[in-house]
Amino acid sequence: MPRAVVVAAVLLALAGRGALLARRPLWSDELFTIWVARMAPAPIVSALRSDSGPPGFYAIAKPFVAAGEIAGDDRAVRVLSFLAALALLLAARGLAAPRSRRAALVLFGTSALLGLYAAEGRAYALLALLIFLLYRETLEIPESPRQLAAAAALGAIALYTHYLALPAVGVLLALAASRGRMRTAAALAGAGLLFAPWIPILAAQPPAAVAWMREPAVSSAIAFLSALGGAGRVPAPFGLPPPEAVFLLGIAVALLLGIAVARAASGDPAVRDAAIFVAAVLGLSLFVSIVVPFAFAGRTEMAVLPVWLWAVARASAASRLARAGVAASAALGILTLGAAAAGPHPPSAAGRAAPVIDRLARPADTLFAGPGLYLPFRIAADRGRLAPRLVPYPAAVASHPGWWTPEAPSESDAAGVAKAAAGPGAVWMLVPPGFVTPEIRAALGEGGRVRELSLRPEAVLLHRTASREAARP
Repeated sequence: MPRAVVVAAVLLALAGRGALLARRPLWSDELFTIWVARMAPAPIVSALRSDSGPPGFYAIAKPFVAAGEIAGDDRAVRVLSFLAALALLLAARGLAAPRSRRAALVLFGTSALLGLYAAEGRAYALLALLIFLLYRETLEIPESPRQLAAAAALGAIALYTHYLALPAVGVLLALAASRGRMRTAAALAGAGLLFAPWIPILAAQPPAAVAWMREPAVSSAIAFLSALGGAGRVPAPFGLPPPEAVFLLGIAVALLLGIAVARAASGDPAVRDAAIFVAAVLGLSLFVSIVVPFAFAGRTEMAVLPVWLWAVARASAASRLARAGVAASAALGILTLGAAAAGPHPPSAAGRAAPVIDRLARPADTLFAGPGLYLPFRIAADRGRLAPRLVPYPAAVASHPGWWTPEAPSESDAAGVAKAAAGPGAVWMLVPPGFVTPEIRAALGEGGRVRELSLRPEAVLLHRTASREAARP
């Protein structure tokens, strides 16, 4: 592939990443990152007991969240992921053949999922970098005191970054032992021991908070293939998915690349090990999902995607089929990333309601915020930037704002609304439409005036005041 084409493809993909980072509103998971990363270590552990995930990523994200607060732009939380994905481009220098280096640059630069998660303030891009570095330390770097220390450290950091590292580290330990690298296997076992203190918390975390897989295993496996071919499943928070034809072509390209990698594996043990690692981790994730809904197409692949792209790049040095697959994969990745970056990115219901509440609410007012709507106002309240008193609705939302169920508010929750309506200040309610029951309308309407703003389909904003001079939301 000509150098000018390589540079153009990478720059185009980087522009797409930058557009996503700058244009897309923060969504609930990223807000959860900000909320947790602002905490001291002990409260982080306490918050995660009622949610999901280990604490490592939030600790690493702390300086980026702090920088966002100083700059007045919370999108700074995405810079960590952007830098992690950018660091993967530097990995191309580790390939000896010039064709392989160019292929690695193109693949690491244009992969749709790497591009999407480079612009999200979550753990996936960092996890991809950590697992890739760990893979190389485990199976490619000669054993030495430095290499063993690096493997143990990378393994422990990856495990504390995201639970997707669990199958990856387990497979690498087995591969290291099978290749006779027993000291490396022991280093990975040491990483597991460092992670062991977190296991009781992991076991006690609410099942609903880690229920990621919501589709048949076959559907997830098909989506995994498309991601390996450069396209893949685009999770809804990123924006518009590409046309269905692009997704299907990703499957075809993955099969083509699979043939090329299989051929190269017979003569290149490094390609063989990479292929085994990718297949084993994805297969193990699907198998675990039979018992626990662990896999999530469009995210799970991030644990192995750089290793797969590395194998394809190695294979491309002597394989025309692989080089054709690299070009096709790059085209699909750019199309997928471009569709997400250029598409509309409307603010959430909470994002649309926030300016209204900021402009009109007073300190004597009360804001009831429902599931999926509470967290941005909780962050504003923690920062001292929210005028009204904030009340979670239902109350359980406060203990796990990062996930929620369709559970209806209790009688005590409704009684809190009635009590606030009887007070001196105005009452604001930002809740799912189903929470606006006749009883709530009656409680708000008694002796006051209620105005309603529909934020379809996620929410309704109600504003109740005892005065007939109520401001219109």
